[in-house]
Amino acid sequence: MKTRNTVLLCAVLALFSGIDTAFCDTPVQGPIDGEHWTKAGSPYWVDGDIEVINNGLEIDPGVRVEFRGDFKFEVKTGNFSAVGTGSEHIIFTWDGTNRWGGLIFESTASGAELINCDVSRSNHCGVKIVNSKPVMEWCTIDRNIASDGAGGGLNIFYDSGFSQDLVLKHCLIANNSAKTHGGGVYADISSGSLKFDSCEINDNLNSKDNGTGNFYGGGIYIESGDVTFDNCTIDSNEARSRNTSRDGYAYCYGGGVYVKQGSLSVYRSTISSNTTYAYAYYSSSTSTNKAYSYGAGFYLASGASAAIKNSIIRSNAPTASGKSGSYYLGGGLYGSSATTFVENCTASFNIHEGLRNSNGILNVRNSIVYFNTDDQIAGSATVNYSDVEGGYTTGTGNIDADPQFANPPNDLTLRSTSPCIDAGDPDPYYNDLFFPPSQGTELNDMGYTGGPGPQSSEPVPDVKVNGMDGTVTVKEGTTVEVTVSIDPGDEEGKKVDLWMVVMSHYSPYWLQSNGVWIQSSTPVLLVQGQLERRGRTTVIDTALPRGTFLITFVIDEEPNGKLDFATWCDDAVVTVIP
Repeated sequence: MKTRNTVLLCAVLALFSGIDTAFCDTPVQGPIDGEHWTKAGSPYWVDGDIEVINNGLEIDPGVRVEFRGDFKFEVKTGNFSAVGTGSEHIIFTWDGTNRWGGLIFESTASGAELINCDVSRSNHCGVKIVNSKPVMEWCTIDRNIASDGAGGGLNIFYDSGFSQDLVLKHCLIANNSAKTHGGGVYADISSGSLKFDSCEINDNLNSKDNGTGNFYGGGIYIESGDVTFDNCTIDSNEARSRNTSRDGYAYCYGGGVYVKQGSLSVYRSTISSNTTYAYAYYSSSTSTNKAYSYGAGFYLASGASAAIKNSIIRSNAPTASGKSGSYYLGGGLYGSSATTFVENCTASFNIHEGLRNSNGILNVRNSIVYFNTDDQIAGSATVNYSDVEGGYTTGTGNIDADPQFANPPNDLTLRSTSPCIDAGDPDPYYNDLFFPPSQGTELNDMGYTGGPGPQSSEPVPDVKVNGMDGTVTVKEGTTVEVTVSIDPGDEEGKKVDLWMVVMSHYSPYWLQSNGVWIQSSTPVLLVQGQLERRGRTTVIDTALPRGTFLITFVIDEEPNGKLDFATWCDDAVVTVIP
């Protein structure tokens, strides 16, 4: 049997024989204490439970970890670093035959990292987090199953004594399933908070294999806690419930998001094409079976409160099949004795109602609720400065007019002729701040592109000369300091080409990765890599000769080593006079 010395052997073969290291492998199991797994030793075959302890484990980009059985991978120490790159993820998966026990952070010391990793084909939830706070960014959690419970992709539990704030950034949670609740995510946060930043939660399913019972939350099930979604997509998830007993009822809630209790905040997100399906049937001709399918986009139970802003709720659909009765309500959102605030949102093309309030509070402002089937807003609601199909008889500033979407149902931005532009609440508190996506004057635009909330997610490169923007004039012999900074916005981690050039009547000069400027008539690449936040960095700190110099920093989103397009750029001008 091969030992961990295989790593050294594979490295030698790669250096001297040119052999592809993908054919090298290393068997591992048991406690891991102070190890380093390299691409040369990959794949690592897991033949038993793994427990990372004490001095921990470092895993290099490009490593593949494959499990040969139902073994778990538990991280106890904060000295755990699985940090891949955009082009070389670290893979945790099965061996093609045996599903495994999942990646577990339970009471893990702070400092554990899971970045640019893929976790797939587990049989007991992809990633389980219990009273731990790992760094999770740019991870893909897909095709996992919670065969014995909830949370197919991700299961998070914080007890009342663990008050920490967990943030997941740029993660994809897709195609997972659970036996019960939360096909994609199950969260029970008794203290602290949970935030999804620029994540996608798509194509997940609860109640796999049509198990009998009432199950909720196809995409996300929140048992309790303070949970935020910012710039996220929750799409094409499905919740199923099934009852085949005589005179039994089936209840299915929350195709996209189900909240039992706690506080939900949703900003700049899209909740679309999620479904609920309730099935209740018994073969006897005298049986009484009814199916209830509510809240395909959102379902908010009596212990929940929600603030949903600058978001799209689109094309969500509940369906039901009951022998003696089928009921489907609140296609976009169903609040059951919940408190819900919807501000600057667009709820359109949902099936069986747009928004519904049942015995709770629903407050809608500066929003568009149009082109939904059945009622646009059902139940009691406070509605102001909103465009509601069929009109809304109470409230202030409401209109009933075709919002003139750019390309419905996929593109729900507004045409320049839309009656919703500048039609929102005139209070300056609600003024538009970002143009685009807002249009017209600073007055609030109804819908998800209006108000102070839809902050631009575009990267912002910034070039300054002697601390100033624009054109700066200095006398000959004066030191000129040019600095550059990058705010990556929501494109953080995107692979890009960076360029920096100084144009003058002498010649173009290009900055190289070694910090040296080179004269060249053709572009010279500064660096290719992942877009990340960079504080102010000095690139020129010297006196310049007489003349005018145009200094330009370019972020090119086509990472091919060619200056194709200045996707995002900033420049400054220096004029040196006698």
